[in-house]
Amino acid sequence: MATPGPDPRTTVLDTLARLDGSRSTCLVLDQFEELWTLGATAEDRTAVVEALLAWATAPSPHPARVVCLLYTSDAADERSSV
Repeated sequence: MATPGPDPRTTVLDTLARLDGSRSTCLVLDQFEELWTLGATAEDRTAVVEALLAWATAPSPHPARVVCLLYTSDAADERSSV
């Protein structure tokens, strides 16, 4: 489990780097709204989403790589675009 924090690109890339792919994994990112509420740039948001998508869809001998994004509903309009 991780939270994006003030430097979401580094946080997510570091988190993904620690996952060795040796087993099925569910990555939970709590407070995902921080990508919009803590001042991340559009480039940072795009890089985070692309990294998560690449990790989740990468070839793996294990059946599951799951990403769960948790966020509060009060900032839903801000998250309508990456």
